[in-house]
Formats: sequence, C-alpha cells, structure tokens
Amino acid sequence: MKEEFDKKLVEAFPLLYGDRHASKQSTAMCWGFSCNDGWFEIIWNLSSKLEPLIQKFIDENPAAEVHPRASQVKEKFGGLRFYMTHINDEIRDLIGETEALSYKICEDCGKPGEERDAGWIFTHCDGCHENWEERRNNSLLKAANKVMSDYKNTFQKLAHGSPCLGCGCNPCDCGWGYEE
Repeated sequence: MKEEFDKKLVEAFPLLYGDRHASKQSTAMCWGFSCNDGWFEIIWNLSSKLEPLIQKFIDENPAAEVHPRASQVKEKFGGLRFYMTHINDEIRDLIGETEALSYKICEDCGKPGEERDAGWIFTHCDGCHENWEERRNNSLLKAANKVMSDYKNTFQKLAHGSPCLGCGCNPCDCGWGYEE
C-alpha cells in the first residue's frame, strides 16, 4: 500500500495501529500494510469499526497492560488477512466480513473484482488483470532472454580452447559472442 494511505490509517486509528512502527521482534505491522491500494477503503471501513471497540476495551479494562491491536494486515491467496493481538467475537465477525468482501474487490484499483489464479491467486477486475498479465509476460520474456544469454556465455567459457561442444566449430568463431 502506498505510503500516504499507510500514514492516513495509522494517524486516524492510533489504538488499532499503535504497533505500526514497532520492531519486527514484536509485530509484523513493522512491514506495513502488505496489500495494494485497492483495499484501502475496506481496510478504512473495518478500522473505523474496530477503533471504538478497542477504546471500549480500554475503558472497561483500565488495569490491562495490553489492548487489542492489529498485528498484521496482508494479502494471502487473493484475500485480505487481518490479524489482531487480542480478539473477541464482535471483532472476529467484523474481520471475517471484511476478509470475505476482499474476494470481491480488486486489490489494485478497488473496483468489483474476482479471484484469478495465474500461478498466484489475485483478486482483480478485468482491466487490472489484463495489465498484470501483460507485465508478467514482459517480465518472463526478459528473464528468458537473460537465461539464454547466460547460457551462451557459460557454454562459450566451457568450450573456450577446445572445439565448441554445441556445433564443433572453433570456439571463438561460432558467433555466440564469447564474453570474458
């Protein structure tokens, strides 16, 4: 999630996200909101319901040393996962409703979406999924070209000084572009 949304959530809901900048030894919130911007609104709506419940807990338990806080907010298997340090039935139900809703909201843009399985499960609208597929295909092509280039260079290094293992030519004349 982009920094401005992260900051907005942390400032608006200080009880819920009080551990946002704590150490990684104490919370996974140190990594921030590990999802894309499209879920900002549903996280905001959930947070606005949880913050008063946390205040109520504090008011009813003034001697308590700890209170419920978010411990991790992330995407997993195409859906939102919202973990808390302490939980009751009311909090559990609110989180469950929001997590279920996330499977119908595009994680990238916030429009209606659906689960997509492309080797990694996402919740995307049609447009964001097409853009993702295009970016993925471009990345795969770049990776394949790098592997082929590395293979050619390694092959030439192995064959240097002896006949080419691939075609039998003089290793420096086969045109594979031996590079030191």
